[in-house]
Amino acid sequence: MCGRFFRRSPRDELAAAFRAEPGHSELEPGYNVAPGQPIITVRFNAKTSERTLDDLRWGLIPSFAKDPKIAWRTINARSETIDSSPLFRRAFEKRRCLIAVDGFFEWRGQGKKKQPYAIALPSREPFALAGLWEGWQEPETGEWIRTCTIVTADANEQLRGIHERMPVILNERDYAAWLGEEPSEAEQLKGMLKPYAGQLAVWPVSKRVNRQGDTDGPELLEAVSGDEQKD
Repeated sequence: MCGRFFRRSPRDELAAAFRAEPGHSELEPGYNVAPGQPIITVRFNAKTSERTLDDLRWGLIPSFAKDPKIAWRTINARSETIDSSPLFRRAFEKRRCLIAVDGFFEWRGQGKKKQPYAIALPSREPFALAGLWEGWQEPETGEWIRTCTIVTADANEQLRGIHERMPVILNERDYAAWLGEEPSEAEQLKGMLKPYAGQLAVWPVSKRVNRQGDTDGPELLEAVSGDEQKD
């Protein structure tokens, strides 16, 4: 699964990296981004033929949902069932996006405790996770809420010892097809949803990452020693 990530690149750098219009937002970099929070996504606007950076809430609410609390169960979409699950099928067909990150966290079990690991590209450059998005209208207020989910696949060989799943890291050459800028078939799209084939940088970080919502800052990405892992 993917239940936490970090994004330290400022918005203008992400716009340049993904060749997208930056949009208007005061969303700051986040070093412990959790479900329920707004995150930066890349979407394709067919009317303007441009990519845009858009802030969406992490945790997908399907358009037919009666209760928005379903978002806590839909932070991830399994690649294996993405085209058959009622929760994600329509979004997979029509509303795909990129999730802009600099890295993500996974946890390895250590008895009753779990050790978090930060995972990034060796270059430390930002990259895209495969995502889906939806619009949901609040029945009482009529307000439209736009939400998203991160697609996951089996972990690659490098990460298998930490966790059995990992987010899908898209290859840059697949961005256009995934975003809908060019025609693509479902089979082609599903072929993109596989374990990452390249090398990743992986290092243990402080267990303070485990505290969701109130713990943030660049110090969370500092590698810890074996003794610190036992805390």
